[in-house]
Amino acid sequence: MFKLGQLLIGLMLSGPLWAGWTLLAESENLTVYVDFSSPKKMGNIASGNMMLDFPHLQFIEGRPYRSALKLINVDCVEEKIRTASTSLYASQMGAGQQLRSLPSAGWQYITAGTIESVLFNSLCH
Repeated sequence: MFKLGQLLIGLMLSGPLWAGWTLLAESENLTVYVDFSSPKKMGNIASGNMMLDFPHLQFIEGRPYRSALKLINVDCVEEKIRTASTSLYASQMGAGQQLRSLPSAGWQYITAGTIESVLFNSLCH
């Protein structure tokens, strides 16, 4: 749950880091945003951006990060999804230094009722 101070900071922020991001899901360990203004479609494949924002430090190979920007590909015919790329950032909402880029992940079938199914519906319909 957001604290009042976080909400006020969020309302005051402007600029490219917050532009276009829509809250998709929230828990005490993770907030997921999607940029619905960014989807692109080529044939059966739709692509869009997803931001994972962590309230607490996460670690990869001993290096801390607070957010991850993912380029998502969705196969609108086969109903599969994959992460095409992931960039890890030092601060929340993709701010601060980009710490690392991760390789793409393989295709996975989409399960109903998941964040992936919301992305599928948003990008493909």
